[in-house]
Amino acid sequence: MTEHHLSLDALAKPYLDGEHSVFSPSGSKMWLLCSGSLIPNMLAPDAAGYEAVEGTVAHAVAEEWLKSGDRPDERIGEVVKVVEHGQEFEVEITKSMLDYLEVYVSGCSYMPGESAVESRVYFDDLTPLPRQGGTADHISMEQGVLTLSDLKYGQGVPVYAAENIDDPRTLIDGELNGNPQLLLYGYGAFREWDWLYDFQRIVLRIYQPRRDNVSVWETTRDELIKFAQWVKERAALAWQHNAPRKPSEDSCKFCKVKNTCPAFLDMFHSIASECFDDLDEPISVEQMTNTMTKLDNGEISTTFVKPIELTSDQLAKLLPFRSVIEGWFAAVEKELEKRAIEGESITGHKLVEARTNRKFQEEDKVVSLLAEAGISWVDLYKVSFISPAQAEELLRETGFKKADAVKYLDPVVFKAAGKPTLVPLSDKRPVYTNRADEGVFDDL
Repeated sequence: MTEHHLSLDALAKPYLDGEHSVFSPSGSKMWLLCSGSLIPNMLAPDAAGYEAVEGTVAHAVAEEWLKSGDRPDERIGEVVKVVEHGQEFEVEITKSMLDYLEVYVSGCSYMPGESAVESRVYFDDLTPLPRQGGTADHISMEQGVLTLSDLKYGQGVPVYAAENIDDPRTLIDGELNGNPQLLLYGYGAFREWDWLYDFQRIVLRIYQPRRDNVSVWETTRDELIKFAQWVKERAALAWQHNAPRKPSEDSCKFCKVKNTCPAFLDMFHSIASECFDDLDEPISVEQMTNTMTKLDNGEISTTFVKPIELTSDQLAKLLPFRSVIEGWFAAVEKELEKRAIEGESITGHKLVEARTNRKFQEEDKVVSLLAEAGISWVDLYKVSFISPAQAEELLRETGFKKADAVKYLDPVVFKAAGKPTLVPLSDKRPVYTNRADEGVFDDL
């Protein structure tokens, strides 16, 4: 929980001479919302994943496409080998990949004014360290207008340009509204080019083609400057030992140390104790230490108040913490299993072999064996019909573009109405209306 023995200068040195920044734009939502997460995450080991590497390859292909102006169909079938954190990955460039990238490339290719592709920008006037910045996917500049476009090739987590796209404020009631990664890129470009273009409008665009998600949000010059001042305050707070931590869905989602974070435990204690007002406040080192002592003494409550006994405002305040707590417990279990495998004795638990399902070893032998018992091979196989999404992929392999494939199947596709479900205001779906009573008054 404490890093007082570390030299911050020594910790920062490897980042000052390379392309990576301590104050990474891609991780900015984490360190801006939870100041105490920055240094522990720098100390935590990196873990490479195929999805991240696939995104890196997709970005490189898109960069080549944007700079040349030609769709790189000749690269279809090419396998790119990438070594990341000691692991080697192989990523194949497919027709589907190019089709997805075309959505982003087309959106950027026709932008007016001057453009920059994969351009390095800096915002180190906002941070305690020099050379802090990041690489913006695409920047478009014309008189009075700055447009930032970002490619998100992954499809696991939806990403939006702002929490509330109808509100131009970067911060609403002290809470972050605009996408901080793009806002930092925007500030870096603003800082470098405003003298020439006098930017008044800042447009952020996120392309997430594998989720059919194109999110666009516009803010103002004044709002960007307000955001920059807020970043300067948050960056100074984050670059100190034992900075306060504040668990939340956004700050904890990709945190590498959340499974051992005492602030999580303090938040859990607040929820169990009905101290809902405490959830809005950062958690200090003293609070975390006090909660850890209560845990050691068995004083942490595991009894929660029943939801029916809470007000709607209290329930709404608690709901965003659901995924945070569920993800934390999953990380806790994973960490304990890791330590048990390494030989540590875990109080009240033991390591066993997980349950598995039986499987046939060789299909041909199974068919012959069951045929001897009088069972026809026809009865051994089950066939299920493909989904519309799978049919679209087949059509695209024959030369259809994505939009044309969807249109081609539209006459034979049916989508049932979804049941009402509660989501944050940032969700782009329209407000649910009960269709069951539509038209019931017509007969009157």
